[in-house]
Amino acid sequence: MAEPEKICPIKTALEEECGKQPRAASLWKQYEACSARIAKLNDDEANCAPQFMDYWHEVDKCVAPKLFQKLI
Repeated sequence: MAEPEKICPIKTALEEECGKQPRAASLWKQYEACSARIAKLNDDEANCAPQFMDYWHEVDKCVAPKLFQKLI
């Protein structure tokens, strides 16, 4: 199966660009902080899925209108 960036390089570039926006960057820092806390725990059930999903939701919200403009 092909790598995602080879399938749609425009989307990958937009995700990188949008991931650097202040709101998304802040959410990524929250995810990294959570990951660091979880790494110190011995709890197999703890995870940072909510922070990860918040980050990708913000990135997708930024990418979608730009991507569809390029595809039309």
